[in-house]
Amino acid sequence: MDAAQIQGHVDTAITMVVEYAPRVIGVVIILLVGRWLSGHFGRLVGVAMRKAQVDETLSYFGANLVRYFVLLVTALACLELFGIKTTSFVAVLAAAGFAIGMALQGSLGNFASGVLLLIFRPFKIGDVIDAGGATGGVVSLGMFATTIQTPDFKVITVANGAITDGNITNYTSFPLRRVDVDVGVAYDAEPIKVKEVLNKMLGGIELVLGSEPVATVLTGLGASSVDYQMRVYCEHKDYWTVREAMTQGAWYALNEAGMGIPYNTLDLNIVSNSTKT
Repeated sequence: MDAAQIQGHVDTAITMVVEYAPRVIGVVIILLVGRWLSGHFGRLVGVAMRKAQVDETLSYFGANLVRYFVLLVTALACLELFGIKTTSFVAVLAAAGFAIGMALQGSLGNFASGVLLLIFRPFKIGDVIDAGGATGGVVSLGMFATTIQTPDFKVITVANGAITDGNITNYTSFPLRRVDVDVGVAYDAEPIKVKEVLNKMLGGIELVLGSEPVATVLTGLGASSVDYQMRVYCEHKDYWTVREAMTQGAWYALNEAGMGIPYNTLDLNIVSNSTKT
C-alpha cells in the first residue's frame, strides 16, 4: 500500500469522524436527557394523580406509562439524528409488529390483562389477595405482572394473565373479616350447653368486635365427634391473633366444663394362632 492510499484511508476516517462524531455525541446526550426526563415526568404524573386522590394502583400504572412513552420519543429522536426517517421506521415497525406480536402473545396477553385489572379494579395496592397461585399483599401492579408480598416476606411476581384467568379472592375489600374455627366435641355433651360455653369464651376475647354477632353453629355429626364452627368478626390485622385465641380458648373452656374433645383411638387385638404340641 503506497502513501497515497494510506492518505486516502486517513482522509476517509477523518471525514467519518467529523461527520458522525457530533451525531454520536448528540445521541448520547439525547439518551441521557431522555432517561432523566422519563423518570422526572413519571414522578410528576404519579404525584399529580395522588394529589388528585386517584387510586394508588392507577397512579403507579399511569406513571410507568408516561415513563415508557418518553423513552419511546427519545429513541425516535435518536433515529432522526442519524437520518433515519421515523415515518418509514414506524411503517417498518408496524409491519414487524404483527410478527413480533405473534411471538409475544403471552406478553401482550399479560398487558391486556393489566389493562383489564385497571378498568375493573378487583384489588388495589395494599390489598391482601389470593390470585394466580399466590397469597399476600399487593405491592405493585405493572403493565405485565403484579408483585405480591407474602406474610413471610417473600416477593412473588405473578403474570397478569394468570390473575385474570383464575379466581381473585380479595380479603380486604371490606373493613372486617369473619374468623371461622372448627371444633369437635364428644357426643355426651349437650349441644345447647356446648354453645353456651363456647359463646361465652368468644365474647371474652378482647379483639373480637362486640358490634358484630358471635355464634357457634352445629355443622355435623362426625364419626367420633359432634362438629361445631365458631364464628366471630375482627379487623383484618387481628385475624391470626383472634384465630389462635379462639382455638386455644375452646380447649380451655371445654375442658373446664368437663366436655371432652375426642380424638381417634385404635384398638389392637392380637390373635395367637400357635398350637400346642
